[in-house]
Amino acid sequence: VGSGLLHFDITSAPTWFNPEVTTGWLSAFSNFTLNAEINTDELEAGEYPDLITFETNDGPLFIPCTLNVVPYDSSNYLEISTPVIVHGNPGFTVDIPVYVGELYANDIYSMSFTFRTDDRTLRPIDVVRGLVYPVSWTDPILENMTDSSANIYTQGDEPLMNSGVLLYIRCFVQRGTVIGDWSPLILDNVTLNGGEGGPTPLVNGGFF
Repeated sequence: VGSGLLHFDITSAPTWFNPEVTTGWLSAFSNFTLNAEINTDELEAGEYPDLITFETNDGPLFIPCTLNVVPYDSSNYLEISTPVIVHGNPGFTVDIPVYVGELYANDIYSMSFTFRTDDRTLRPIDVVRGLVYPVSWTDPILENMTDSSANIYTQGDEPLMNSGVLLYIRCFVQRGTVIGDWSPLILDNVTLNGGEGGPTPLVNGGFF
């Protein structure tokens, strides 16, 4: 945006395009990122060209856009999950398994993610190898620990060979925890092969 103050309204958009905001102001020499949810529930595979129309105090603006919907193929994805429910006792540790699903023909050489909890109940303190963790891979690394989160890194020179429990996240159950307290088990920012190829992660967390 150049000189002046620009007001905009989104007056027309594809049915599959759901922006977070539909009106706003931009100051001079600024830019704006428009976040939106893309809904393909009722769309078949194919290309969907369309226009997004902005009405502004400087005249209308038409932004062309195209959505490419591809057929679902389970081999393009890797399921990564924790159990739906995990139990533990106050003042003790609990090992939370992280599962990897069917690998198909995908070669996985590394995985990184952020694990998040509610620190009033559960605190990550360590990470250990699981049953399908490749022998040749270096020990999993737990970094940037806080009371409620930690970054976890795994990698090796040979691909992951089997589905199952890749690793366990060891957590301390806070001493003040009582019956009825709970924490989400969140796997966030999952990256495979350093983001350079591989399947798309399908992530499911659980609850403690």
